[in-house]
Amino acid sequence: MKRKRSIAAILMACFLVLAAVGCSSGQTPSDTSSPAAETSTGQESTGQTEATQAPEAASAAENNTTDAAGGNVLVAYYSYTGTTEGVAQQIADLTGGTLAEIQRVEDYGDLQEEAEAEINDGVCPEITVSVDNVEDYDTIFVGYPKMEQGYICV
Repeated sequence: MKRKRSIAAILMACFLVLAAVGCSSGQTPSDTSSPAAETSTGQESTGQTEATQAPEAASAAENNTTDAAGGNVLVAYYSYTGTTEGVAQQIADLTGGTLAEIQRVEDYGDLQEEAEAEINDGVCPEITVSVDNVEDYDTIFVGYPKMEQGYICV
């Protein structure tokens, strides 16, 4: 019994050491360089450390985030409980996009019964979005809750 505990303790210690070594350093080897680490003239870096280059790289990453999303961004979402709304707000903040809530034309009465009837009948209710012209947007993010029973209509 003691021997099993000793072996288990040794194996656990080895695992922890390997995990600590593998996760301890996020630095890349110094002989590799990224385009962000080079100077703007294309010459080799003259004594700049990675710490002083990090803010420049972060700024470039922020600019690429907004550029990658495209010109006009729309973040349309449906959220019954507000969870998806929070995520949609974060996406809109990061991309500089317009936030638009997708709503059901008729409010749900007894949510459970109505939703089950819609799913069983294969009916999708009418919806409305507070956006005049969707074609004005280059990129559209659509957020909706994922239910365990499948994707919901609204």
